[in-house]
Amino acid sequence: MSLADAYVVFKLTLTNLFLLDQRTQEHDPPLATTQLYIINEAILLRAFRAFENLAEEAFIHYTFGHPTLSGVPVTSFIRPKDSRHAYEILRSSQPFLEWNSPTTVITRAETYLDKGGPIKAAYASKQSLIIDMKRVRNHIAHNSQSSLEEYKKLLNNYLLTIPLAIPEPGEFLQNMVKKQPIRILRNFLEEIDDIGELVAN
Repeated sequence: MSLADAYVVFKLTLTNLFLLDQRTQEHDPPLATTQLYIINEAILLRAFRAFENLAEEAFIHYTFGHPTLSGVPVTSFIRPKDSRHAYEILRSSQPFLEWNSPTTVITRAETYLDKGGPIKAAYASKQSLIIDMKRVRNHIAHNSQSSLEEYKKLLNNYLLTIPLAIPEPGEFLQNMVKKQPIRILRNFLEEIDDIGELVAN
């Protein structure tokens, strides 16, 4: 898939998720809280997956020395034969490529792209936010003791104190961002959209 096609898919996915979130919030009669929280979690998982897919396609695109969608030149240190070959070079001996760890992705970008290219710039500028979203995403997906410990760090940052009863991720996402008239889920969706823009353009 070309970067242009991947970006179209990413934007379409985000648009549909924004609409789903809006419809969920405005549902009449209101949804039961359990339903609302489950939908919140599903929306974040789908949005985060869309971002990871775009990041991978963009990185592979840049390994060929192709420019960003807006025409910014990118210099690659490798010359893969095709997209599959580029993926295998990037994967090296790893079982899979991880796109949700800013440190890992930035190091990868510095290794294969001159000055890390637009990938490094995007991940570096949004590093703490990507980590926050990853903590929520991991706790939705795994619900393990280690994911819970990371999730608690997030709760402390966003809610200023860890509640006695730990909220499910879907409930947390329903909260408002501190001092802003926007829900955490909506804020995360807008940020994912922004990071995708930085990665591709």
